[in-house]
Amino acid sequence: MKKRVFLWAWFAGVLFLWVTFAQAAEQRLVIKGKVIDGNSMTPVPGAFVEIENASGGSGYSRDHTDQNGEFTFKNLPTGVSFNTYAEKEGYTSYRRLYWGVDRNKEMESVVVKLAKEAVLQCRITTSDKVTPITRARVTMKPMGWRRDRNAVYEFERESGDNGQVKIDKIPSGAYELIIEKSGYIRERLTNIKFLTGKMKEMDVALYRPASISGRLKPANTFFKLLSASVILALTNTESPSLASTILLWVITGAEPTTTPLVTVTQ
Repeated sequence: MKKRVFLWAWFAGVLFLWVTFAQAAEQRLVIKGKVIDGNSMTPVPGAFVEIENASGGSGYSRDHTDQNGEFTFKNLPTGVSFNTYAEKEGYTSYRRLYWGVDRNKEMESVVVKLAKEAVLQCRITTSDKVTPITRARVTMKPMGWRRDRNAVYEFERESGDNGQVKIDKIPSGAYELIIEKSGYIRERLTNIKFLTGKMKEMDVALYRPASISGRLKPANTFFKLLSASVILALTNTESPSLASTILLWVITGAEPTTTPLVTVTQ
């Protein structure tokens, strides 16, 4: 009887140690970091920092930096890839994806640099430049080289009841702005430049599609008009709403004459 009890106790002890060591081996990584201002290199207190297992498993944690701009994530799994995000009001967003730590390391130190944000304040109206357009989709994308590979450069917003759209956390650089609303001509503005820590204000008017109707008739009753086609050309293809139009009449199958060919009635 005593032997049986001893064996059970021994087995329970071995099982406990095995589970303990297994858990310790799986969750033994500590990541310590510091969030700093990328320009002044000073600590950024109160920044929100989040880490997640890129594969979707265990290893999610979030924290706010202390007065020294420091944060700590404990009990993270080893041998996996992580996604890290950081934000602070007045700064651009930080995003570092699919990065890993050597599975043999128990501690890793990281430095997160945040840059001061640029801000766009945009008002979208109809062609009268007074009536606001609500729920217009505004998309902003960078043009050319992205200076910071961990910054977020693409934005999508929707205009509110007053036609206002605010896009913050913009890294410095040149962007294109695309504004779309059902029933209006799509507006595309390019090479809009933003500077660190500065706000840009814009007013953008959207125009409804226009149509041209008319009738061609010979100016001379003896003139034969067999066929005609109409070409509408835009002088500014980058911004159709601001384009001037050129109307070209192409006449085919007409006989030579010295009298005016056609008059246009609309």
